[in-house]
Amino acid sequence: MSITIEEMRTIAQKTLEEAKARLVAENNFDPAIFLAVDSVIVNIPFPGNAMNSGKAKSMLFGVVKLMAKELNADAVVFLSDGWTLEFTDEQRARFSDPEYAAAFERISRDEGAVRCAELGYGELWEVILVTVQSPLLNILVTQLYQRHPTGSPPTFARFGRAKSVEDATGAECSMILVLTQ
Repeated sequence: MSITIEEMRTIAQKTLEEAKARLVAENNFDPAIFLAVDSVIVNIPFPGNAMNSGKAKSMLFGVVKLMAKELNADAVVFLSDGWTLEFTDEQRARFSDPEYAAAFERISRDEGAVRCAELGYGELWEVILVTVQSPLLNILVTQLYQRHPTGSPPTFARFGRAKSVEDATGAECSMILVLTQ
């Protein structure tokens, strides 16, 4: 059975809404991986801290690829979180300067989004990432959020912009997902 784009959108939105509800209620959610097999969503349990190790992540995704192939899965669903920066129009305009853009790229790569925000490159946000991937289509749905900076642990404060991106190349998509924390 192949999965339709409408079914993939529904899965992505439902996964995002469940993550948001858990974030608001519990100030947390765990990364997750699911397989869609014949219209049934199957959770693949794994330790949440595996997403913080590049080697563990690579091994995990390799196992998921094999499971998806073995089960003839219609799609794979990834739920994770990370950091991102939001830019003002003024900040965005500065990226036309090659030196500024190169400095941002280097700091982002070497020190991360938190350091970039400290240096004024953008406003730091956490982001929920939901990817639904079939052999021919990839849907990425993101939801920005911020926590109150005080308290231990910091508590959920507000949601920001949500965005959905679809990539239907017509060619087989490889299972690639970049997760950052």
